[in-house]
Amino acid sequence: MTTLIDFFGLKDAQREAAMARGVDVAVMAGAGSGKTRTLAARFISLLAEGHTPRSLAAITFTEKAAREMRNRIRADIAAWRAGPCPPELQAWWADVEAEI
Repeated sequence: MTTLIDFFGLKDAQREAAMARGVDVAVMAGAGSGKTRTLAARFISLLAEGHTPRSLAAITFTEKAAREMRNRIRADIAAWRAGPCPPELQAWWADVEAEI
């Protein structure tokens, strides 16, 4: 069974950033390195732990990047629901996605 964090296929450093708790995380790297994937994984894994979308913040440098991040999070939740998400959690994730 694929876990939520495994679903993202993160490298070790990305996984560490996505799963860090109790600290703020800044992800800095070049284009195409997986920054958005890492931050989306972090955001979604925090949702899975019971945080609400409005209780979390993902800060980007531009409004365009913020839209891309929000769209990526929605798309990743939809892909998780359509793929390895346990059936008993699919409705919950649909509600979370709608709230974003």
